[in-house]
Amino acid sequence: MASLGSIATAPLRAQREGDKNAKSIVFLGLLWFAILFAVLALVVLLVTAFVDGRTRLDANLIEVAQPGRMNCEHHHR
Repeated sequence: MASLGSIATAPLRAQREGDKNAKSIVFLGLLWFAILFAVLALVVLLVTAFVDGRTRLDANLIEVAQPGRMNCEHHHR
């Protein structure tokens, strides 16, 4: 049985004849498409969040002693 280290560092090529058939190639193509789609979706999400929130990025964001924004009068009846 191969160790995890030898599998992780093995070259990315077919080890058996069955690894070159059409089903394997289609599966590999779909796998790469899914990974690229997920990374692209993450990038779009991060860019959208940054663009939408850029007006709130200022020094107040990282202030440690910032008081709460809730109105305490409503809680002390």
